[in-house]
Amino acid sequence: MKEMMTNTPDEVIERSRKVAVDITSVKKAISKSTGQTMLAFNMKGRAITDKEFYDLTIVFYVNKKSEGEKEITFEQVDQWAPTWVRCSCPYFQFFVEYVLDRNGSTVLRKNVTDNKPPKIRNPEEIPYVCKHLYKALPMALAAAKKVK
Repeated sequence: MKEMMTNTPDEVIERSRKVAVDITSVKKAISKSTGQTMLAFNMKGRAITDKEFYDLTIVFYVNKKSEGEKEITFEQVDQWAPTWVRCSCPYFQFFVEYVLDRNGSTVLRKNVTDNKPPKIRNPEEIPYVCKHLYKALPMALAAAKKVK
């Protein structure tokens, strides 16, 4: 999460100030492949001047509980936690989805970007997020710390 937030261009950060996001659901699950506990936030986001809402998903991963721990707590989730993200907006699709897929931070949607690097829109392949996720990530992080 830290890398995605830090790498986000100033223009996207500026536009994120005009974004509203809401958490629509929170789910806990355990990854079958890694055994890590996942906390998934489904959210809706849009610029305050837009009518269309976009779907956002943020998943934080937490290591298995240590011996002696009764249950996993999400208080330990911080900006360094492994994080998986998705936004249905076109910016995410054409600027960052391919790069984040390469980092393991999202999964490419089939037949959307043709699985090609964003040579024009993000030629340096910098991993960052769209304005909706930039606004939503801190909110989801704060909410994660309160989940029992």
